[in-house]
Amino acid sequence: MKTLRNPHLWIIFALFTAISLLQYVEMMGIAGTTFPSYHWGLTRHSFDRLLLLIPIIYANWIFGVTAGFSVTLASLLVSLPRILFFTPFVLDSVLELVAMIAVGLTVCFLLWLIRRERDRADRVARDLDETRRILQHNLDALTISEKRLSILNTISTTLYNSLELKGVFQKAVRLVSELMSTEITLLFVADGKNEDLQLVAQDGVSDEFVEDIGRLKFGEGVYGEVARTASPIVTESAKHSTQDADTAFHRMRIQVQLIVPMVYQERVSGVICVAMRRPRQFSQYEIDLMSAVGTQIAVAIENARLYGMQRQTMDELTKSEGKYRRLFERASDAIWANDLSGRVTVANRAAVELMGDKVETMIGSDIRLFLDAEGLETARRVRRILLVGQPLQQPYEQKLIRKDKAEVILMVSTSLVKHTDEPPVFEHVARDVTKERRMQDNLRHYVQQITRTQEEERNRIARDLHDDTAQALYVLTRQVDNFLRSSTNISAETTAFLKGLGDHIRNALQGVRRFSHDLRPPMLDDLGLMATLRWLASDMEVRTQVATRLSINGTERRLAPHVELAIFRIVQEALRNVEKHAAATEVDVNIEFAPVKIGISVTDNGKGFQLAGEVGELPREGRLGLVGMEERAHLLGGHVSIHSEVNKGTRIFIDVPV
Repeated sequence: MKTLRNPHLWIIFALFTAISLLQYVEMMGIAGTTFPSYHWGLTRHSFDRLLLLIPIIYANWIFGVTAGFSVTLASLLVSLPRILFFTPFVLDSVLELVAMIAVGLTVCFLLWLIRRERDRADRVARDLDETRRILQHNLDALTISEKRLSILNTISTTLYNSLELKGVFQKAVRLVSELMSTEITLLFVADGKNEDLQLVAQDGVSDEFVEDIGRLKFGEGVYGEVARTASPIVTESAKHSTQDADTAFHRMRIQVQLIVPMVYQERVSGVICVAMRRPRQFSQYEIDLMSAVGTQIAVAIENARLYGMQRQTMDELTKSEGKYRRLFERASDAIWANDLSGRVTVANRAAVELMGDKVETMIGSDIRLFLDAEGLETARRVRRILLVGQPLQQPYEQKLIRKDKAEVILMVSTSLVKHTDEPPVFEHVARDVTKERRMQDNLRHYVQQITRTQEEERNRIARDLHDDTAQALYVLTRQVDNFLRSSTNISAETTAFLKGLGDHIRNALQGVRRFSHDLRPPMLDDLGLMATLRWLASDMEVRTQVATRLSINGTERRLAPHVELAIFRIVQEALRNVEKHAAATEVDVNIEFAPVKIGISVTDNGKGFQLAGEVGELPREGRLGLVGMEERAHLLGGHVSIHSEVNKGTRIFIDVPV
């Protein structure tokens, strides 16, 4: 329909019709037409056929090559009847028609080429314009992005260059207003204690607005909802949860606002809002940009919070360090530390006095200067154990050589400590036990002397009983027996009395001999410890009817006389306790020989007892026999362990080095 309304169509139609009719004017009887007539050397109808090129070119120029081809075809159809039925010059007419058609098609093709090149040029020009427009748009966007990036960097620098955020927030909101090209910016920070939102910085609002807005609760109003859900909101309503807030926002004529949460590691630190007093659409890019700004502010708030906590912790640590520094300096125990190379890094006053040195010379000195060969070997053993992480029995004994060459004995507790990124150090806490150890040595020597004297006295008494008392009793029994055999005129009552007296004397003689053996069995010196223990076990079983079993493991061998005597006394005391207190029916004595020690255990199935504490507390319980066993083992460098439960028997284990 649009083509039919085009006037060029009707002009072309009129030209084509008029030129076509010129070829048939003779047949229509128009006056003044003769055949043939000539124009410029051509017959009139040859000229008419040439005129058909006018509508062909016109149509091709206006409507395109299709229209030109259509008019060319129509010209062919209009001219053919004339050539076929009316002209006497058929061959000339055909040649003229073919030439006209060829010229028309050629003109149409040339005009099509021209139009195509023109269209191509137009498309190139349009593409260039579009490219220029896109480039300009991208350039504008790049300029805006560069500006926003610069503002973002400024915001980041502003936030991160200071951990005191009160003055930083106000500068940050002004930068956000510039970043988002908005009229109003509000920054609310969450109060972690009460879960309130407090307006801490603003731009584009009045002081009355700040006074009216007050505090907003989490979950109340649009700001509280953003803080609760941690999701951004774009709203065209300024409604809030309190009447004062609604009035304040109404006076500010806010029409649209974007509120985003300030979130870091799933923790909401507050919300930030940008608002306009006129309509505006916030794109997703702007929402994401504001969310990024909110995250930066949240990170700054978290950094400030952590900085505050760290500063508080550092203040407390400083106070604590000062307190413990005073305790360290005033401690009565010696405390010092040395690095892996043995260099002393720190020492308190007690350590300096213990070493007989000065602080300025002791710090930095080599701890090995205070150790003899034995002490150095002990230090190396402790070092190896601690470095591989094995347990160390503490406190341990260590000998040191003071600056004045005096020897001190310490009970030391050592630990391997690593502070942050510093190399590990050995920390020592030591107590001087030189006097105590000397007193213990003196006491041990005194006990040894008492024990030796006691054994010597027992040996003398046993020898006197065996040589004097036993012999006198034996002679007395022989005299009573001889008197009874030689006397024939004594009464029966006297005879019975003398026989009873002889029995009593023999019982006394047996008791004296047993007492003599208990005091000092002769076979201990003659046959050795194992034979004596076998006799002791056998005698125990015969006298008490308690099944006594003696077992020996390892290679049996003779020991030093004082060692054999001490072990015999320990086993003797253990069996005596079983006999007197345990009410047992069975007792097992086990002797185990090892290359460097001997282990003795005495186990019964008696009533047992409740052991209140360590062996050292036995004197308070009146168990002096057990104390004597412990003292004898201690004199040999060994120790005694006791395990007993009520109604479950008792086991005594003695470990003695030999």
